Amino acid sequence: MAVEVLKTESFDLVLCDLVMPGLSGHKVVEVVNSREKKPEIGVMTGWSEKVKTEDDNELDVDFIIKKHLKFSVLAGYINDAFDADSK
Repeated sequence: MAVEVLKTESFDLVLCDLVMPGLSGHKVVEVVNSREKKPEIGVMTGWSEKVKTEDDNELDVDFIIKKHLKFSVLAGYINDAFDADSK
């Protein structure tokens, strides 16, 4: 359902997990990156912070945050992502 919403709605930030039932976070990132107006993308994972795409390329996201996360750390990543865009 989220991928369908991404095709019709505009967002400033997409935050998703890599492993989800029914659809991988890799697919969500692929859909988001195909958008003309690409939002910031954050990925949460219990895996290594050097996450690759399913075909072993770099994952094109603004930040990767390792679970279990503190909300203050997440807020810092989000602020940094938007600060980088304003420069």
